[in-house]
Amino acid sequence: MELKNLEYRPVKVRGHFDHSKELYMMPRTMVDPAREAREAGQPSVQSGAHVITPFHCTDLG
Repeated sequence: MELKNLEYRPVKVRGHFDHSKELYMMPRTMVDPAREAREAGQPSVQSGAHVITPFHCTDLG
């Protein structure tokens, strides 16, 4: 099977998220090309964070 065919393929895993090791990447600004074209590249006022949470698979130990 080609790697491209595996993109966005649903999978089932068992385990748990380790919220004690979360990583926050911020600031992250929402990119809206239509808005930027309308407002001539004015900076976005909406920002947030990407939250990365490790997942420990039960079957892998």
